Amino acid sequence: MNESRISSYGKVMIALAVIFCAGQAVGYLWAARLSPQASSNNKVDWSERWAADTLNALRSQLDLTDKQAGAIELRLRETGESIQQERQRALFQIHLNILDFHSEIEGDLTEEQIVKLNESREKLKHRMQREFPEIMKNKG
Repeated sequence: MNESRISSYGKVMIALAVIFCAGQAVGYLWAARLSPQASSNNKVDWSERWAADTLNALRSQLDLTDKQAGAIELRLRETGESIQQERQRALFQIHLNILDFHSEIEGDLTEEQIVKLNESREKLKHRMQREFPEIMKNKG
């Protein structure tokens, strides 16, 4: 019985540590998004900046002509937008994984811990609605 109790406490401690680390990761992403360098058009700014920087690097590395650079520029912008969309989907999936984890550990928690976990879960769901409105709308 004593080993079982220690094992249960160990599981709870590991679960709480994972929740804490997940919260830290999400908090870091959130803070990075709200930093002074981040603008309200962060998605567009990032993909445009990436396309411009990549085009400059390609011009330098490959000695592109103006005609070649012009032909490549549109495809770079499209690729940047695609990368940004994939990044958003990946971040959304990370949030879903955290919610799944919350569900998995409920059986190891006390009622008081479950109440706190549910509060955390609701905050995460609200953050997901703010951060990923397009994806949430498509998920249904």
